[in-house]
Amino acid sequence: MAASRFQNFRFLSRETKRDLSNGAALKGNSTTIQEKVHFACRSPFLRQRCYELEAILQQFSSKELQSIFPFLLDNIFGYNGHTGWGLHQLQSVTNLEDFHTLVTFMGPEGALLHAVYKQQADQYIKYDFPVSNLPNQVQENLGRGNVPSFYQNKLNRTSTHVQLNPFEFFMFNFAYFVVSPGNQKFLNIWAVPEDCFYPYLLDKYLCYFLPYDGRMVPPIPAGFLSPARTSSSGASPTNRQSGKMERSPLIRDEASSFYHLSSPSSSSSLFNSSSHHGQGATSEGETWRSEVFIQALVDFWLNQNSIASQNKSLFRQVQDNFIPSLDHVRAVRILIKHLHFFVNSAPRDPTPYKQSPETTLNDLKRHILPVLVQKPLYVFLRHGFDHWPLDVSFRQILEVWLSYIQPWRYSPDSLPGGRYNQNSTMVVGQRSQIREQRSMNVQDGRWKKFISENIPIYTVLFQEFIPRALRQDLSNAKNALMVFRVAKVFAQPHLMDLLTEAECHMLEVIAPTVLQSSFSSTTSILSNSHLSHGQHQQCLQVLALEGQSFQYKPLTSETARLQVTQLLQVIAQAKSNLTSLNRLQLGSLGEDLSNWFNLDAWFGGHPQIPGNAALVDDIGPMNTRRAGDYLDKTLEFLADAFEVPDTHIVSAGVHEDPLSRRDKDLPPDTTEDGTLTDLGRIQMANGYRRFDVEYLGDPDLQPIRTFENATFVRLLYTFCCFINRKYDHEIQEVYSRPDFLGSVAKQYLRAPAISSQSPRKKSSSFVSCRTDHRPRLSLRFLASYRTIGYALLLLFLAYLFGFSTTGVILIVTLCIVFYGLIGGAIYHLRGETDRNHSHYD
Repeated sequence: MAASRFQNFRFLSRETKRDLSNGAALKGNSTTIQEKVHFACRSPFLRQRCYELEAILQQFSSKELQSIFPFLLDNIFGYNGHTGWGLHQLQSVTNLEDFHTLVTFMGPEGALLHAVYKQQADQYIKYDFPVSNLPNQVQENLGRGNVPSFYQNKLNRTSTHVQLNPFEFFMFNFAYFVVSPGNQKFLNIWAVPEDCFYPYLLDKYLCYFLPYDGRMVPPIPAGFLSPARTSSSGASPTNRQSGKMERSPLIRDEASSFYHLSSPSSSSSLFNSSSHHGQGATSEGETWRSEVFIQALVDFWLNQNSIASQNKSLFRQVQDNFIPSLDHVRAVRILIKHLHFFVNSAPRDPTPYKQSPETTLNDLKRHILPVLVQKPLYVFLRHGFDHWPLDVSFRQILEVWLSYIQPWRYSPDSLPGGRYNQNSTMVVGQRSQIREQRSMNVQDGRWKKFISENIPIYTVLFQEFIPRALRQDLSNAKNALMVFRVAKVFAQPHLMDLLTEAECHMLEVIAPTVLQSSFSSTTSILSNSHLSHGQHQQCLQVLALEGQSFQYKPLTSETARLQVTQLLQVIAQAKSNLTSLNRLQLGSLGEDLSNWFNLDAWFGGHPQIPGNAALVDDIGPMNTRRAGDYLDKTLEFLADAFEVPDTHIVSAGVHEDPLSRRDKDLPPDTTEDGTLTDLGRIQMANGYRRFDVEYLGDPDLQPIRTFENATFVRLLYTFCCFINRKYDHEIQEVYSRPDFLGSVAKQYLRAPAISSQSPRKKSSSFVSCRTDHRPRLSLRFLASYRTIGYALLLLFLAYLFGFSTTGVILIVTLCIVFYGLIGGAIYHLRGETDRNHSHYD
């Protein structure tokens, strides 16, 4: 290829330029090819690396590319000891040119995918992907001999690798990047997805292979053979060479496909069909790439855990427990939102006499969620609800759930200008129109059908969320926001009506007797054998993932209503806590002003934190106001959605219920051996009660506080220990003097520790604790940040008014001397020489 064909000729290396200028093709033996690729990958500049590899990939044949393709992907994604190209941290705001260059190189129509299509033309090119890198559930199925249909005829003889065609191999590496152990620790920076490279590239792939704008999937570029999906369908070489394009395997009887699925990993049975469509258009036959792409994402991102792990050993449970990173969860949410856009773009039949054209892409839109995504996503969310830490990062998992159960928010015509333009400048009328378009239209049969097919994802996960909310401090604005988001979704008009109706129909299938008992008892989902064909068949398969011992509790049951009532009571108490916090914050201003005139506060007096003030922590006035607004709306939404009377919240809430009653003088609820009960944990998490913790050891050795500088504490303690050891006799002698000099010494030295009595845990008796510390020098109060701040302020004022450093030191010394003399005189005149003096430290 001539050099003029390359738009970025000036960025190529000298060797590549010489070859192109002479018109020579970059061909040769495998060693030469590997040397050129290794040389290009060692370039320190990302743009030059992409331009040189683009030239090499366009010149080599498919056989020659086969020898360097695994190395190239390892080098790009950072596998097998390679550092990678930094795909997890490349952002457009910091390096725009490299960002767009790499997007062009790795994009759906870039040089890297063209190299994939060039190899795809050769049906004998296969790559080995390690079984150890496959999702945990796929590995377990392969170990049991239950090979999912996607992986059939792909295992090698030793069952250590699966053999994939070039497109499958690339997509597996792309999906594995998010869950690979080497990248898990870095993936926490995609807060703004459109500015980060990997989420941006993911979105381009989704828009290309799963279009929602009415177009078909673009065919493989001219010049590359588009073979039948041999590895996926098991079609014979004769069929592949005949040029016949396989029709989408999703065209099958819907009920039979549901019966065939029995586990999340078996969703790959979509690829089990081997039928061919000889007269379909080329665009219709290209959906196999879309199915492979979505299969890779679902397997690696959603299929890492299982629900039924009770039969495993504890070591096995810990080993197999996969906690996704925050960016992993963000990527799943991008996938779910796009799938809703893709599915909602399917044409709707305006009349029974005018039907939409039958295409493989339309079939994919109808079946991709219930057949491929629903069950793995339920396992992913269920595992996250059970195992995610009790902190504000749970918001990411929560938003994935809320995005999935609101498909009406993600319609192609609901966001004019694209999905990433929601924050662009709009007039008020445009925003209200968008909100109206994104609300649920109860007349639209699509949403009723979706709710009927996904009842457990609404009901079971909602009942899993309530215990998490009860264990969190709802006076925190971020925690209050999560509860508010859930309440706002379930309070949407007609949603609870549709859920109740769909749940009634499902329970009729499970056990008809439940309807006669008004859902007052739980029902085993596997106890009834006569199941009907239809929408609820999917719900039963999802519930079957829970195992034989799972008991389904209807959302309309008395148990669920009591859970919601308990949550409302805790929310009401959290509102009361916020009111007291606001009073404390207003009162703290006067306390801070009074401390300026308090001599003890100036010289290291430790702040005495009352029981109520400990609740303040880092909650500011703005946060408390926002949390109060969230809690007010949450009370309104949940009470309306579940028809809970206000009298139930008030009568059993703030003053009478032991859960929400707050008494700072009482400890949390515990068992006889002192272990916290569930009620006690909720009381401590919400700040209703707390243990009275008292330090009884040497005051100089108490743990370093947050208001102290750790380095200064250690240095001052070392210095005081040296003085106390060296002058111990003199210190004891001067401290024991009954005259005026002894009274002055008591102002500077710490008094000997006195006897104290304190009740011990697990015992009702009082145990005497006596220490024998002698009088000593203690300067720990100087390590307080307040004292350090005052000292720096004093130096600044001295500099401002022209005082020298020596003068400042002299003035401070005189003040300390006068403090001791005046304090000693007062002490001596009061005649308190016989009483131990307790000094602030």
